[in-house]
Amino acid sequence: KATIKSLGKAFVENNETSTPFTENVPTVIKEYIDNSNLSNSSYKALALQFDGEYSPKPSKSMKQHTLALLRPSADMLLGIRLDSNFIVTFNAIESYHNGKANMQMLLFGVIPTGEFSDEKFAKSELARLLAYSLFNPALLRTQNIKYEQIDKTHTKATIIDGKVEASVIFVSDKNSKIIEVQSSDRVRPIKKRLQKS
Repeated sequence: KATIKSLGKAFVENNETSTPFTENVPTVIKEYIDNSNLSNSSYKALALQFDGEYSPKPSKSMKQHTLALLRPSADMLLGIRLDSNFIVTFNAIESYHNGKANMQMLLFGVIPTGEFSDEKFAKSELARLLAYSLFNPALLRTQNIKYEQIDKTHTKATIIDGKVEASVIFVSDKNSKIIEVQSSDRVRPIKKRLQKS
């Protein structure tokens, strides 16, 4: 079975993208890209680490550790560990590529407990990938993202990858600084079902 380490190595090595870039982006997005100091060609893959809390229900909270691998294209690989208590841990390996998403959940990192790979989950993961573009700014210039200025502080971005389409809304303050990302396309797996997050 593939591990997150071997999958990550393959993800980083297979780093070519044929996605063309565009300069036709809203001012708030252009300013964000310019202020990131990362040009379109300055990286081929990014590794991000997140630590936080995951609450499947109001009465339960677990520590969450996430490693995300991103490219300036519609590709993503995530390794997630949830610590339920000092003994019980859950791991998940999530991927998105070429219009398809997959999540494998493992108890203690070895015992399979569930898997998701349907179209609804693919849409959700594509929305997550688009939200993560704040850490992966070269993605914001790809031609498969269309922008719509809703008002002075809300910019809708829609990414199209084959038959899958997902949207997020970038919320900015009065100084045009992006402060929040919202999406109604995100779902999360709870008890082997997908629910709105």
